[in-house]
Amino acid sequence: MQFLIDLLAKDELYKARLHDLTQRKVVKLENFIKCIFYLLEVDREAICEDNTQKLFWKKAKNLWNEDLIKKMVEYRFEGPKEHAVKKYQALNFIEPAVKGLNNEDICVYNQALGLIQRWMILAIDARKRDVAYRLSESKKKREDREEKTEQDRDRTERRTGALEEAAAKFDTENRADIEKYEEY
Repeated sequence: MQFLIDLLAKDELYKARLHDLTQRKVVKLENFIKCIFYLLEVDREAICEDNTQKLFWKKAKNLWNEDLIKKMVEYRFEGPKEHAVKKYQALNFIEPAVKGLNNEDICVYNQALGLIQRWMILAIDARKRDVAYRLSESKKKREDREEKTEQDRDRTERRTGALEEAAAKFDTENRADIEKYEEY
């Protein structure tokens, strides 16, 4: 993933191709471009027409700059998100739009977009693996906690039963002494 970002950030040819998109009045692959912004947690209002999901390129191209690459560098696929992820920023929304496209077709249109798509596929896969790992770990911890709770419950029941049994045994063995004490 870092290699792809380095190409976009340092290679002059890819920088020029990435910057070339901002010079266009109309772009293709609008859904893909939206998904790039969504994965990098840009709000819909900043890139779409008001109250729609339609990309408004005049707005979005202002965000298509070096900050986009910085956001790609800062993207963390590990660990839980610190804030709530909006529905349109969820992986289940983004993944079909990204993986459903042919990388060769994207590269023919713009090679920098082809690199971004490869990076996005890697980032989505890494994020999904991290989520699956964290889910399995929390499930394992939950099962361990339930097992320990059950063991504690069994131990408490055995202890209570043993105490009652010992008390009953004591009462039967020392019945005569107890009766003498009660008379006294």
